[in-house]
Amino acid sequence: MTLLHRPLVTLDIEAPPATVWAHLRDARLIRRWFGGERPHLDEEIRATFFGDRVRVVRAEHDAGAIHAISWPRRGDSLKVVGHPGNPMRTRVTFTRRPQEMQARHDGVYCPAGEAWIAALLRLQHALEAHPGEDRMVLAVCEQDAGPAEAPLLERAGLAGLGSVPVGVHVAGIRPDGTPVGGQVVFRSEHQVGVALTGTPALLHVLVAPPAHRPPYGLVTATLSVYGLDRDGQDEVARRWETWWAAAEVPVLQPASVQHA
Repeated sequence: MTLLHRPLVTLDIEAPPATVWAHLRDARLIRRWFGGERPHLDEEIRATFFGDRVRVVRAEHDAGAIHAISWPRRGDSLKVVGHPGNPMRTRVTFTRRPQEMQARHDGVYCPAGEAWIAALLRLQHALEAHPGEDRMVLAVCEQDAGPAEAPLLERAGLAGLGSVPVGVHVAGIRPDGTPVGGQVVFRSEHQVGVALTGTPALLHVLVAPPAHRPPYGLVTATLSVYGLDRDGQDEVARRWETWWAAAEVPVLQPASVQHA
């Protein structure tokens, strides 16, 4: 039986194809949405989008040109195409090779696939909610999700994230007693994104299940902050560090802060 390539994620982005494509080919613009969970973001961008094993192609389509990036060795591809009749909307599709999916996941969770889902959801949010704005990234990465009697997200005031649908407001209380909340703007099986109230920022939470990392799974939380000056960024970074330290999560210094 022949296994066909399958789309891992397809998103319709309210931005012209040329704008979306520029955010896939200009390193400065890629920094507005890609990565940031770990140090060395520039090196990660170069390797992912501009390395020797990356192929860039262009073809014609009824809605205009199709642009695509492919990684032949992995069998992955990222396609950008305009919508017929709507020049301000773009469809982005990331496709994976089935053999890659089978080799790299444990039946319930694919780390590389989840990373691309997270990245493209942040691309959509950056272009639709914060067009033209640079980003600062703060993150806590792959922290133990904790036992049922004391889960990490509950200690951080985010216990309600798992049950709130897209478009609904979620609210919680941080360990220091201050409120945190916003509108849920995207959700997948393992991820949720919240546009925070009072801060031009997207809080993105990725939960790897216990089957991937026994016994409790892992939590990665990323804050993408847009449009603030350096003083404003420093204040958000200080509050972020206080927030997670109070939840008994070690905060990296200063590599957890990426001025993108």
